[in-house]
Amino acid sequence: MDEKELAKSKEIDTKAQKEKEKELKKRQKEEQKKANKIVISPFKSLLLAALMFTIIGFLVFYFGSEFDIVESSYRAFLIFSTIYVGVGLIVLIFFYSLYRIKVNESKKESEKSTNQNFDYEEDEMDRIMNESIQENE
Repeated sequence: MDEKELAKSKEIDTKAQKEKEKELKKRQKEEQKKANKIVISPFKSLLLAALMFTIIGFLVFYFGSEFDIVESSYRAFLIFSTIYVGVGLIVLIFFYSLYRIKVNESKKESEKSTNQNFDYEEDEMDRIMNESIQENE
């Protein structure tokens, strides 16, 4: 009876562990999707904004300034390239600076925590030394 119960409990434990692993993988996939959306959304928005300004620029150049279609297309392409590359670089610099700030903060926190551990160990050693001195007296 004990062996059967032990086998059943092991089987139940392995099933529970497999379910936990599946759930963990599912959460990781969801978190990865959220992270990808956060990273992609500024560049997707930038693309849409650049396309909108390109279309407006093309319409203004073609109908408003009465350039031919080739010249209007060329100027619209220049508008698109300038906006997409220029603003894209600004966005990249912004995100890189945020990344560097976060890295510096995490380094400071890790240094602070290690320093606190050393301080605690030094305090503990001082206490032990004081107790041993008092016992010897």
